[in-house]
Amino acid sequence: MKKWVPILAISVILALMSVSLGSSVSVSWQVNYEMPGQDLATLVSPAWDGILLVGDEKYQGVWSPLVLFVDPETATVIWSLDLSSQHDRALSDFAVMGDLAYLVGYNNDTNGKPNLWVVAVNSNGEVVAEVSIGLPDLWESGASVETDGQYLYIAGMIEISTNFYRAAVWVMDGNLNVIRVGMPNIPGLGSYATSIALHQDGILISGASLVQVTEDIPYTDGFVALLEYENPSNTTWFSLVDLADKDLFIRVKADDGSCFVVGGSENYTDDAFGYVLSFSMENGSLEGSHKVDSNGDDIMGDLFVYGDVLYVVGELGDDSYIARLGLDLGVVWEESLDMGGSDFAVSLYVCMSNKIYVLGVETESDPDGDLYLALVSDHLVDEVKI
Repeated sequence: MKKWVPILAISVILALMSVSLGSSVSVSWQVNYEMPGQDLATLVSPAWDGILLVGDEKYQGVWSPLVLFVDPETATVIWSLDLSSQHDRALSDFAVMGDLAYLVGYNNDTNGKPNLWVVAVNSNGEVVAEVSIGLPDLWESGASVETDGQYLYIAGMIEISTNFYRAAVWVMDGNLNVIRVGMPNIPGLGSYATSIALHQDGILISGASLVQVTEDIPYTDGFVALLEYENPSNTTWFSLVDLADKDLFIRVKADDGSCFVVGGSENYTDDAFGYVLSFSMENGSLEGSHKVDSNGDDIMGDLFVYGDVLYVVGELGDDSYIARLGLDLGVVWEESLDMGGSDFAVSLYVCMSNKIYVLGVETESDPDGDLYLALVSDHLVDEVKI
């Protein structure tokens, strides 16, 4: 762990006062974190008494994790983690269990092939435990983690033979011991899980399934599946969705009766489009959809279920996108936000309807991309029911 050095100094504030975007939503402030490499954002979520930002940075040809713990009122960096090495590493998600935050991703330091990597960090920004899990000559990678307060549930991918991949779920205790591993049988030539959510009926995962390869061009479908807690290899139901040539479900969340996924799709001859889909928790049937399709490349990257409201973020052309939807996926409002240069939103956390944290990437301060954190307010607060 090291202090935030001057070269990574904060470049603030497109607006100290609220910048009105219309009657529905406004940006209260935006903070850009200037770093020397190419930056990617993955997750914003609360931890301890602050906000934890997770991302990855490519600098001098090597990918390293970005972990920033920031003040929730000012976005000032309290501490950061230096987890860089001479080899590629990445962290994509975290969950807080007890006094620790558990970050998951991959780490190829040990054998040149990525292993599942889990890092436990305390509130002072100190690494208290870490583990790499995997066979020497095969790939393993974690993408998403949730906790029930006793165990960690990690979704990702395992290479079970050369170039044959399966979506995987690891269940671990707080000491980073593996309790069980599941590899559900998702139809296709291989599959990769991108997100996990816990529900009273089972474990939800989403991701992509490789369904066809034609002249070395891969074709994928998005999938969402409900797995059994005691045996995550068993599926209660799964739904495979073909929207275009290349489909990817990025994030899954759920309420009592439905689960929701966001993602992106494209036909190889057209621009990409983003979407939100809802599925029945009873049988996985598709219930509703909301499509975002401009003249450029569009993708939805994250969603948050807040009472009877969904908030979603992503990219609309060259700008960040945020929308509020009903549980039926009807649009209450949607906005395109210019956060600087060619920018896109990746993750959000809603602690109150007028306090929405949005994490993304902007290119105004650095053409390769820097992280930004913005505080966004929904002015239709009276309509939100918790």
